[in-house]
Amino acid sequence: MDINPEILEKRYESLPGAIKQLMDSTEVATKISSIGDKYGLSEEQTEEVANQMSLIMLGFVQPKELLNNLRTEVRVLGSSSADIDQELKEIIAPIKEVLEKTYGWAPEEIANKEMAPKETLTKIEVPPAGTSIAEMAKLFAAEEIAKRKQAIK
Repeated sequence: MDINPEILEKRYESLPGAIKQLMDSTEVATKISSIGDKYGLSEEQTEEVANQMSLIMLGFVQPKELLNNLRTEVRVLGSSSADIDQELKEIIAPIKEVLEKTYGWAPEEIANKEMAPKETLTKIEVPPAGTSIAEMAKLFAAEEIAKRKQAIK
């Protein structure tokens, strides 16, 4: 993501103290470097991880986009991307509420609940081999009717 340096500077200057403090922290830089070492990232990949964290703290990228960006921008594949995502989110956890308030982002927990399935999975019985589609449809319909009658009671 290419952003005009003047825009970056203005955004940085307008940041709340807690976000600025974390951005300027040498501890954060050390943690990002350690994450790069731990997961065998190249220097270029580690720099891009740091860039992604800066984009989050500056409000150009939301934390929920981080995992995808690790895969596309940093080119980290497999379970390593999810592990790195988790470790990076732990770094910004202390300022999560400030980020949400500053940029108007919905808390991830609320977003995840809204996207969660409304129904829970239930155990189903598999019809015996050789059962026709029509017979399976009748069995399914009978089960649905029974569930709805039970729900009404």
